[in-house]
Amino acid sequence: MQLSLRAVLVGLVCLVAAGGLLTVLPESKDPVATPGPSHEAKACEAGRGVTVVVDFGTSIDKPARVSCARDFGGTGWQALAAAGIEVEGTAQFPVGFVCRLAGWPEAKRQNCHDTPTYQEGHWAYFYSNPGKTQDSARNAAEWQISGAGAAMRKPACGSFEGWRFLLAGESTQTAKPRAKPTPTVCPAK
Repeated sequence: MQLSLRAVLVGLVCLVAAGGLLTVLPESKDPVATPGPSHEAKACEAGRGVTVVVDFGTSIDKPARVSCARDFGGTGWQALAAAGIEVEGTAQFPVGFVCRLAGWPEAKRQNCHDTPTYQEGHWAYFYSNPGKTQDSARNAAEWQISGAGAAMRKPACGSFEGWRFLLAGESTQTAKPRAKPTPTVCPAK
């Protein structure tokens, strides 16, 4: 059986079009259909992933949220989503500046069109890695302010990622996430 060149070309065009549709369709929101790390609403067990802490600070009477992004490997920004925490950037920096975590602050307080001002308050990003710190006077199980943004930092397995909402006048030196980090070392794979 001999196929015409036209039939072969039409078939290839259909395959390419179908493949293109698959790449532009939105990802399924069904957690069963979406492969990847899973999360738990508690700190990770030793060697099981990255623990994410979201502390709403003194701005709202709401307990800190602690979640585990199990078997996770990615950026700090991705760790938020992997831990089941809704994250929203600004219109200026959609995945570079955290404006809202877990619905806080509310849209009427901060619209997220631009980077929040000092007076509006903002999220500060902390971490605690397993093992020793570079500063031997500091315990590894203490929060340290991140020098890199969440889209750039890659948390190690067993580490803690911390977020604290700071009001005007609060400092990252004194206002850290209130949940105590207990980082662990993960076994080598």
